[in-house]
Amino acid sequence: MKHENSFLWLDLVRGLAALSVFTGHLRIICFKELTFSESGLFTKLFYFLTGYGHQAIIIFFVLSGFFIIKSIDESARANKWSFSKYSINRLSRLWTVLIPALLVGFIIDKLGYNFFSDSLGYTEQIKYFEGLNARESLNPSVFMGNVFFLQTILVPTLGFNTPTWILPFEFWYYVLFPVLYFIVYPKYSLLIKVLFSLLAIAVFIFVGSEIAIYFLVWLMGGVSYIIYKRLSRGFIFPNFLKFFILLVFGIVLVMIRLKQNPLFFNDYTLGFIFALLIPVLSTWKIKTPIFKKFATYLSNLSYTLYLTHLPLCMFVTSWLSFQVMESNAKNFVIYIALCLFILLYSTLFWYLFERNTDKVKRWIFSLYSKS
Repeated sequence: MKHENSFLWLDLVRGLAALSVFTGHLRIICFKELTFSESGLFTKLFYFLTGYGHQAIIIFFVLSGFFIIKSIDESARANKWSFSKYSINRLSRLWTVLIPALLVGFIIDKLGYNFFSDSLGYTEQIKYFEGLNARESLNPSVFMGNVFFLQTILVPTLGFNTPTWILPFEFWYYVLFPVLYFIVYPKYSLLIKVLFSLLAIAVFIFVGSEIAIYFLVWLMGGVSYIIYKRLSRGFIFPNFLKFFILLVFGIVLVMIRLKQNPLFFNDYTLGFIFALLIPVLSTWKIKTPIFKKFATYLSNLSYTLYLTHLPLCMFVTSWLSFQVMESNAKNFVIYIALCLFILLYSTLFWYLFERNTDKVKRWIFSLYSKS
């Protein structure tokens, strides 16, 4: 993945969001639910900070909307838009990691059920995984449904790789936005725009209400892009406004974890505030070389880490009988060691697959040009 200096903060946020999902899932597997009155300050803080998985998804949506809307608008205005190029770019980006992640996750889940079928995780006695029926979903039809972004629409997620529920949202947003964009774009005839409108309606009906509703959160990335364009044309963000938006973003994050508002309201509030924060972050540069490398590393790893962590988390913790444990110093050290091990695994997975995304794109383009 290419990294522009102006977007390094966004790279860091993307990486931290994936890290938040991963550490939250591992904490749910490893430790008992928090007993607030009996827990110390460190334990309460640990649970608090590892409870942002859902909010990380909202941030993913807005970031995705910003970059995809930016890419489509800029290429269309430069008369460089191509449906085939766009499709190849998006599918190669998704599939280069998704297909091997599903395959390896399938194998890990099968091994886990064969060797550790009596563990709390594989008997689905951990609260987050109750009623998942992961074993029944380990079959070829569900695998192919997940490959083609139909999980949660026509098939369940594959085994314990439940984080892939986000991919149908992303994929169908990739389909919907250009269709809607070119309905209002002057280049096309009325007939084409009517056909695009019918296609959009069909997609909305097919994907269902939840994916359709959260499309509004994804579109908030368009708010970011509009502000970003104004900044690129000389508009100056006053410093007090930058820090005010950052402060409000922090307050919203804290209030969400304190469960002060209904979840639905929180998602939209967080999405909108983060959409305002994106152009602010694009005006701040990361100057420290080590910090730049850290941001780039986390960003590079984010998609792979997101798609690969959970089956391995379940397998390793079942192997070690380290599930639903007490929250104490010794177990916390083991938890950190598990985090580092799974990060190392994801890094190796990234090196083998996601690192080669551009090569896969070039190969597909060469096949397309010959056809």
